[in-house]
Amino acid sequence: MRDSRLPRELIDAVTDNLHEDHDHDGLLACSLVCRSWVPSSQRRLFRRITFVLDGDDCERKAQTFLSSPHLFNYIRELKVHLRGDWAAWKQATLDQSLLAAVLRKLSKLQSIELRNLHFHELAVDLRQSLRRVLLLPSLTSLTLEIFNDTSINCFQNLLTRGDQENDDEPRERICLSDLEIGDRSRLPIDWFLEPRSPFEMSHIQTLRVTSDEDDEKALNRLLRTIGSSLKHLEFYVSYWDKCTPVENLHFDIKLEFNPNISFLRLTNIDYRTRSGI
Repeated sequence: MRDSRLPRELIDAVTDNLHEDHDHDGLLACSLVCRSWVPSSQRRLFRRITFVLDGDDCERKAQTFLSSPHLFNYIRELKVHLRGDWAAWKQATLDQSLLAAVLRKLSKLQSIELRNLHFHELAVDLRQSLRRVLLLPSLTSLTLEIFNDTSINCFQNLLTRGDQENDDEPRERICLSDLEIGDRSRLPIDWFLEPRSPFEMSHIQTLRVTSDEDDEKALNRLLRTIGSSLKHLEFYVSYWDKCTPVENLHFDIKLEFNPNISFLRLTNIDYRTRSGI
């Protein structure tokens, strides 16, 4: 494999364009051109990685990274989720220690997306590795979808801020700029505002949240805490009691502390649910 005579800037421009177009096959082809194309191609190919907890595929991917440790330097975005039924997954033979080993190698993550995970069912080693990446100072974007009460309690306990002298705990809160609480999540909004939460809310620019009428006050407290940083808001009302008289239905969203919003999407709010915008 011979080196290319093309300048680095031109190679980066080509791989950047392929990355923006989500052209995975194109990036793979670029990585085979010659040695000088490999770093630029791999940097885009492995910027975002997804682990689906489905057994063999997850293990193969984990082993690939562990056998090529230089790839860890390229990873900036991580998604871990379960695609099928959790009960069925429990019968699988996934070696969770492999995924835990991969997570322990990640040090430059900027974005984490966790969906359909039952934290209390995960091996202790994997839970601790997830805790480690969730507390990385480089983290700015977080997406969570947790809908089992036991799992929520496990997640909250896992990230509770404790003794600041503990080596693996950040001395300052993690400043998020993007937060999404997924459409099936039952994670209380209030938790993000508690002192024990490791996340700083006042710098959030993009917020996507699913809520119900019981969370109205918590959502407004969150919006007030975020303040003028917020630019993008997507809000979905998950349900309401259809037996409640129409005149008693009221969801009062207060945005007077968020003057810089430039994008607003409200979903599942109709004539029965009035917004105080």
